[in-house]
Amino acid sequence: MPVILHVDPSTADRDSIRQALASQETWSIEGAESYDEARSRLDQGPVDLILCEAELGDGEWRDLVSAVSSRQMTTPVIIVSSQMTVESAAQAVREGAEGVLVKGGDASEWLFPLECALDRATSRSTRLAAENSLTQLTQKFVLNNEKGHIPSLVNLLVENCNRFGLLDDRDRMRIQVALEEALLNSVVHGNLEVSSRLRELEGDLFEQAIAERKVIEPYRSRRVTLIANYTYDEARFTIRDEGPGFDVTKVRNPTEDDAIALASGRGILLMRSFMDEVEYSNKGNEVSMVKRRSATQSPLAEITEARCGAAAP
Repeated sequence: MPVILHVDPSTADRDSIRQALASQETWSIEGAESYDEARSRLDQGPVDLILCEAELGDGEWRDLVSAVSSRQMTTPVIIVSSQMTVESAAQAVREGAEGVLVKGGDASEWLFPLECALDRATSRSTRLAAENSLTQLTQKFVLNNEKGHIPSLVNLLVENCNRFGLLDDRDRMRIQVALEEALLNSVVHGNLEVSSRLRELEGDLFEQAIAERKVIEPYRSRRVTLIANYTYDEARFTIRDEGPGFDVTKVRNPTEDDAIALASGRGILLMRSFMDEVEYSNKGNEVSMVKRRSATQSPLAEITEARCGAAAP
């Protein structure tokens, strides 16, 4: 039986909404008159959905969203308000609210949107349970040569590293830089065969060359393949392009005095600095990078408890 927690300082409003939702006999409607009381109820165990007056006197709806998040629950928080503008409601959703219902009308009309919210919450909970059971995850991505898509992909890869508890705050930034550099190298220098030396010339010749080669053969049809493998010990990323490759031993170290102004080699230096292992294939069109668990991160048992324990009844 789904449990809905209705948080509203007004006893009359809580009673009115409870009566309006009474036709849904499979729902259990519980009430709380303040943020503190609602938080105490969450300490006793999860609920399936929260209806929350925008202002609670001792808090507001954002505080409940934070309380749910800190307990690693998937409970949706729906704001009940008679004063929110469309712009404010949209901003509330961006800040974590599931939605906004207009107070003062016929609350029985809320049945359908509440059913939809409960269905979405069940789906999220099921997905989270499946994710928490993972001990290993392997993903394969095949990318075109649009370098503007790389940051979004890197965010996904970093998110998966976080899911396995591999990164601390410092490593999160470092692995993001290393992955972006590796993928950009594969697209720009590998598939499109655009040299870093063009960056050292005046004008925008570098970007012009990228734009031109993206639409002509053989460059246009080339793809970058990324295989990511995650465990609780490490993340391994293998990135392969379809270009001619290069001899990595001939890449100048950009920290040398006579190479400091050169653009080439900086990406590889960052990758080697921020990853625990970086290895290139003999042809040079494939790189394998490994990031091991940060020393500051918890062992597997503690991570599992942190991810699963707080959400348990």
